[in-house]
Amino acid sequence: MSALVAVALTLLFAGSASAGSSRMLVNGFDNDYHCIASHSSSEPVCHFFNTIVPWARGGAPDPSKPILELDRNGQLDGCGDCNNTSPQELVDSIDLAFGGPGLVVKQVVDPRSAEFAALPIDTAHYSAIFVASNVDCGGCDLNTDTTQPDSDAIVARKADILNFFRNGGGLVAFAGGSQCAKATKSTKGGCGSTPRCNHYYEFMPLPVTCASGGGGVTVTPAGAGIGLIDSDYGGSHNVFVAPDASSPLQIGAVTNNNDDVRGTFVPQPQTLFADVALQPTIASAASAAACNGSFTSSDPGGSGPKAIHYKVGGGAEQVVNTDGSGNASAAFPAGTTSVEFWAEDQAGNQEAAHHTLSLTGCAKPAAPSIAVAGVRRACVSSSSIAVRFTVRAPGKVKSVTVSLDGKKIKTTTKSRFTLRIKLNKLKPGKHTLRTVATDQAGTKRTSTRTLARCAAAKPRHKAGPRFTG
Repeated sequence: MSALVAVALTLLFAGSASAGSSRMLVNGFDNDYHCIASHSSSEPVCHFFNTIVPWARGGAPDPSKPILELDRNGQLDGCGDCNNTSPQELVDSIDLAFGGPGLVVKQVVDPRSAEFAALPIDTAHYSAIFVASNVDCGGCDLNTDTTQPDSDAIVARKADILNFFRNGGGLVAFAGGSQCAKATKSTKGGCGSTPRCNHYYEFMPLPVTCASGGGGVTVTPAGAGIGLIDSDYGGSHNVFVAPDASSPLQIGAVTNNNDDVRGTFVPQPQTLFADVALQPTIASAASAAACNGSFTSSDPGGSGPKAIHYKVGGGAEQVVNTDGSGNASAAFPAGTTSVEFWAEDQAGNQEAAHHTLSLTGCAKPAAPSIAVAGVRRACVSSSSIAVRFTVRAPGKVKSVTVSLDGKKIKTTTKSRFTLRIKLNKLKPGKHTLRTVATDQAGTKRTSTRTLARCAAAKPRHKAGPRFTG
């Protein structure tokens, strides 16, 4: 792996997962062949499955979901090195290791099938994917002695597998092909080429590179940390180029010089694994019409969309659930100009990127206007006055209420009307006339006017008669 690629991957999967993690493991030994070949769950190499199956599933949103086992009946290709009773060795090895069929929930799919090409690869359906070994390691596994149709089919789903991994789906692959430093008669299955081996692992999200090697295997402290033990290995078919120090990949086991039949011994990584932070794929988009927002969300490889979170104008966070297609809608208050939004998946992961929906057709309508005529500033001595009201609104007038000194005297839906107010019923002095108009949008406008009734004129004092003696 180049230093540039290693740095990019380290940044991509940096951080710590709040719930779950993304886990992958590659092992250059075909435990799937050797476990079932023993026909005994006590076979030491079967222990590998007891450790790695729960480990690989453990980072998924729901570890109880089935594992997807990609395996093919090698007898269909005329393979002559099959275990007589186990044409699908990965399937039968996992069953054997756990004590019988059905104890590990699984779905077995032939990689070359039309079923696999259309299969939804996501954490809503599966907790992990296990891939059977390459055929040139012995046994009847994937591919043929000269072609790699199974690897071709799996690599064709690489983008979907990456999304599955980013959402916590586990990935495990076994021997990619014997890489012999020096072929001998005891080399089971012959020697494959490095490009052939590399192609087998090409679907992995974190790239790995095959190398020639062999011998016995010793588990590293990192490998022991996830439960691996030396007896999980019966040898080595292929090893790997050591990852860069900046890579998320860790070395779980290395070859040693025991039982080396393939030439000069060079210690090499036998098992590589990674346990990194989730990078959920939940994403959303939106469009607006007037004061309504339409949201869409997608979650490739994940548990599926659950809800849209949004804030109107920086206000309180609100949530609307999505339908089965990831769609949702919401109505916003008049006058809204922007809405912040992001999506949530079924596992509770929220979209890291928050988006802004701009609204241009949601202007708050102008408030109604009220004109009042017939009210004078000066006091009025008349017994009554006629007051004319005119209300103008952007839409239809919903109601107009007129009150005098707090007492309602008129309610109407008319935009123009005349009201006669009897002043002789009022005490002399100032009185408050208030008008409240409401339009169909619920927008209100209030007008307050003051009218006054003049005090009654005092009678003139008549002069008394004068007497002049």
